[in-house]
Amino acid sequence: MIVTQPLTFITAFAEQLNRGIQEDALSHTRSVIQRYWLSLCLTRTLLANQVCWTGFERVGLGGYKQTALSWVF
Repeated sequence: MIVTQPLTFITAFAEQLNRGIQEDALSHTRSVIQRYWLSLCLTRTLLANQVCWTGFERVGLGGYKQTALSWVF
């Protein structure tokens, strides 16, 4: 399966998570890019059925290389 966009329900989860963080501390909101990145990583974890940078790279058709993914985290 090829994944270039996060799944809708995972994007909604990331938005709810951000709202919860904002309720706890108003200054600790996540940017749009951070929420998108989290959604995309959770989607790829679900679809690849593993937490493995090589698997993420394959599912995303090499859009992000293994070294870039591991650097972000």
